[in-house]
Amino acid sequence: KILLDITPPALSIIIGVQENAVYSTSPVINYTKQTGTIFTAKINGQDFEWGSVCDAPGGDFELVITAIRESNGFSNITTINFVIDKVGPLMPSIIGIEDEAVYSSGANIDVTRVDGVEYTATIDGNDFELGQLYSVSGTHNVHVIASKILNGLTSVKTISFKIDPEAPASPIILG
Repeated sequence: KILLDITPPALSIIIGVQENAVYSTSPVINYTKQTGTIFTAKINGQDFEWGSVCDAPGGDFELVITAIRESNGFSNITTINFVIDKVGPLMPSIIGIEDEAVYSSGANIDVTRVDGVEYTATIDGNDFELGQLYSVSGTHNVHVIASKILNGLTSVKTISFKIDPEAPASPIILG
């Protein structure tokens, strides 16, 4: 009686990357070992050593994992596509106020918007909706955070300004 082993290798659990995920840092990629199975990996066609860092500056990557069952040579291939994007958003460009400026009536505070970036703001630690008029007297700090949607990286800008109803209005130049 002859027994034929026609069982393909089981797929391994890949650790460190997931299909279509975006990473803002270089992931360490590994797998769960299985007795009787040899696993190899290539990233964008280049051999990859398990347990090491995919230390690329950024871009789109294709991880191809080949599992070979030692008892019969049967193989199973899995592909995982992922992105490394280590670039954060530009510092927010705040419009409507200038650092250390004094305003007599208030200021409409906003940002120059960039696609793929979300913005949040606080004034003196309180949430503020950008694009609105702010007219509370006193010295204030507006803190704007730009968050890149793709990778979650952020950049921050803070501007100090003052609203003083007693301040002279901007001069009108005639002639």
